[in-house]
Amino acid sequence: YCVVIPVLGVLLTGPWALRVLPLFFVEQVVSPFILSATHWKQMVVYQGVLVPALALGGAMLALWRRRLPDVLMLTWLVFVIDFSIFGLTDRFFDLIGIDIMRYVYPYSVAWRGPILTYAYFATVFIDWLLDRWAAAREHAIAMPMWAGQAALVTGIGLVALAVVLSRPILISSRQAVNFFGAFSSRADLAVMTYLRQNSPQDSLILNYPSGFEGHWVTTIAERETVEFRDQPFFHLADSYYERMAQAEQAYFDLSQPAARVFVQAQGIDYVIIPQIVNQPERFNDMRGSIRWRWPQDTWRALDYDPASIDWLEQVFEQDGAQVYRVLP
Repeated sequence: YCVVIPVLGVLLTGPWALRVLPLFFVEQVVSPFILSATHWKQMVVYQGVLVPALALGGAMLALWRRRLPDVLMLTWLVFVIDFSIFGLTDRFFDLIGIDIMRYVYPYSVAWRGPILTYAYFATVFIDWLLDRWAAAREHAIAMPMWAGQAALVTGIGLVALAVVLSRPILISSRQAVNFFGAFSSRADLAVMTYLRQNSPQDSLILNYPSGFEGHWVTTIAERETVEFRDQPFFHLADSYYERMAQAEQAYFDLSQPAARVFVQAQGIDYVIIPQIVNQPERFNDMRGSIRWRWPQDTWRALDYDPASIDWLEQVFEQDGAQVYRVLP
């Protein structure tokens, strides 16, 4: 499988590679990121510290026994480290005039690259520890049956307690745990799913223009959106950035005549309102929306009531999340 899996990966990605092949020769498409020694944080801290520590033990075992899967994973990990921190491979290819780092995102390589290797090496090390523990038990005094039963009952009880108290545990954890990323509630997912199932594929959607609230619409609704998550690799996207900037002014007050002109000029077909914008009191509903922080810097109430605008027709609503169709 050490040969079949990589070959299968090449075959499956081949059609995509051929389709985007012309982009590889566009001079403006270049990674703006650089190698950095600080990327050790992504490889250690972002992976939870414990897993990299276990993986280090597994890597040492793999280096000693050198089985084929071990060699594959060791090679993978070496290149992950090099392409995110050191760049020795890049210096070698520079000698023959090839820029292999042109499309590489070292920060992301350091963060996502080690995942499979860490899982493999950590498993190797834990398996080795269990073998040593089992061998030691053969010469140890047997544990009384009641002690094993008590440990099992205690474990089941702790799991049951965590399930029963899951909601207060989640709410209290907001003070200690913080997650970064794009957020959506169950209601938001419902309205995006509605758009995917009930709107024409060439529809243009005006989504929330500030922060993370609108970023999932493009992916889940599978439709073009005015707002999108910016990426440094985007090329020839100036017109889309300009449209996005204009949308931020229009979205929060579609009752203005200028907003109506903008919507018509851009050919916008639907407007989506996130739940937390329309009903912010649902922020504490941990069953419907598990999120650990209020969007303090990006949340803004609408300056209008969408239902009062005669050229908008509400076509779907769930717990405050809404979809409006733009009338001709």
